[in-house]
Amino acid sequence: MSPNSGKKPPSPQLKLSGRWLEELGFNTGQPVIVTIERDKLVIEAELRF
Repeated sequence: MSPNSGKKPPSPQLKLSGRWLEELGFNTGQPVIVTIERDKLVIEAELRF
């Protein structure tokens, strides 16, 4: 039997939190745009929020 009892393994995920996000222009509930550039994740605030 598999170590996770036959369930699918969890998907990778990131959780970011803190007032520093607000200081950078990210608001609670605001959509974001995530892109990959040269092996980096780039997270941008969606401006049409």
